[in-house]
Amino acid sequence: IHIACSAKKPSFDVIQLLLDADDADKHTLNKADAHQRLPLHLALCHRADKHVVKALLSYQKEAQIHYEDKERSYPLHYACKFGCSAEVIELLLETEEEAHSYESDGNLASITKRDIFGHRPLYYAVRDGLSPDVVNALLQG
Repeated sequence: IHIACSAKKPSFDVIQLLLDADDADKHTLNKADAHQRLPLHLALCHRADKHVVKALLSYQKEAQIHYEDKERSYPLHYACKFGCSAEVIELLLETEEEAHSYESDGNLASITKRDIFGHRPLYYAVRDGLSPDVVNALLQG
């Protein structure tokens, strides 16, 4: 799964085949690589589409959506940092809402989290010129 998610353009068909073929691959969804990245992080690095992200999140989504890498980046940081589509970012936010992952101030947890560089996902979204819809969703968080 890690290799399939690291492809230049992660293929939904390949990832779904791997997930359907063996339950062992489903368990690797929560296994980190040497940089503490899950397959979800890797797919977001390569701007996976909504279908790929949805397939990955269909198993143990709460554990994946809250997993931070060695730089304390959540999947939402990756999606904003690597310019994923608004659909993907909305899917990540919806998944987090479904998991009822809110901070005491009422914001979604991953929106308020800072990575080791002190940046929130909003910083990366603005820096990389993501759509106003994405920026607004992060502000409304």
